[in-house]
Amino acid sequence: MAASVSNNTVVSISAKEKTAYNRAVAACMDYANQPNPIIVDMSDLGLSAKQAENVWTMIHANGELFWINCYGDTYTTDTFTLPCYYKDARINKMRAKLDAAVEKAFKRIGPEMNAATKVHMLHDYMIDKVDYKSKEKTAYTALVNGEADCFGYTLGMDVLLRRAGFNVDVAFNNSLDHAWNLVKVNGKWYHVDVTWDHGYTGLDPNPGGAFSWRSRHCHLYLLQSDVSMDDVTTDPTSGQYIKAHSGWTCHHECTSQKYDFSKDLNEGFYKHCKDYKSIVRTFESDNLNYDVVASKKVVLSSTATKAKQKASVLEIPATVSYNGATYKVVGIAEGALSSAKAVKLKVASPSFAKSRVANSLTGSKVKVVKLVGDAKSQASSYASYFTKENCGKKVKVK
Repeated sequence: MAASVSNNTVVSISAKEKTAYNRAVAACMDYANQPNPIIVDMSDLGLSAKQAENVWTMIHANGELFWINCYGDTYTTDTFTLPCYYKDARINKMRAKLDAAVEKAFKRIGPEMNAATKVHMLHDYMIDKVDYKSKEKTAYTALVNGEADCFGYTLGMDVLLRRAGFNVDVAFNNSLDHAWNLVKVNGKWYHVDVTWDHGYTGLDPNPGGAFSWRSRHCHLYLLQSDVSMDDVTTDPTSGQYIKAHSGWTCHHECTSQKYDFSKDLNEGFYKHCKDYKSIVRTFESDNLNYDVVASKKVVLSSTATKAKQKASVLEIPATVSYNGATYKVVGIAEGALSSAKAVKLKVASPSFAKSRVANSLTGSKVKVVKLVGDAKSQASSYASYFTKENCGKKVKVK
């Protein structure tokens, strides 16, 4: 049975389809004991052609099954034939790499975060770490290789959301040749389109373009309702019309408008949203700007005032506090000090990660890094971190 929402189609999932889907997933997960291709017998279920098609779509929308050739499979009402891309040993190694990639992504979320915040942080992780590349259509290419087209983004986000404990769905729009995620938050379903928030919309195919947020992120399609996704909006930066998603097929209606952005985007996306206001991505402390990079971790991103920009010495503390929360300072963002006049850095934090120092002093005037307080315990590591090859220029570490 299908119900229409605008010109979109919401297809319910019957008990037969759930049984068929679970049977197919179990067979795919048992790849070591199956022939190639994996053949799944559905003849006892009495599926209709529409039901078989729906089950096939559900299998495609499961990002965990990256080894199944979704474009070489065939199905009938009685039999699903699912070829494998890889041999057993390689699948095992790839699954281990995917597990490690998921754990890396989960460093962005913490137990103190509510459900909406967790979805937000995983959404931003995908934007930060995955580049748009056509024909890269699996969760593995997205999360491990950092490359994906819209379907790869969708399946990568699907895996992150599933493993974070969310109920998930995927919306398909054949006329746009596009797909995106649905996620259930506090009992309500919402749309999440990471691809278009990354900046690839057909109007602006370059990440960080007109649809970016702080030159990196955009949240126009994060936790949106059907009404919002159906809408056509003008981007305030470019003045271009953003094409509506209208015409999709999925399994759930998204009726809650709790997180919908204002039609006048110049009002600010977070203006009316209590949960979004509680999400901290950047903040200022002691006239320095910081970016949140993980649960309770930040990097210095820039100097916030002219006085700090003109100062000859800058001190980077071990921790900073904002709105009652304390964050470890774990590094310096690339180019963070390019507009600063400082020739000396005093580093008090012992928590710098090597990857968080890469190119950090590129374009800066810093000549000396002086370790103070607990940072002295990391003298050997920091002497290695702050090298011409890593921090972007040659400096002395004292």
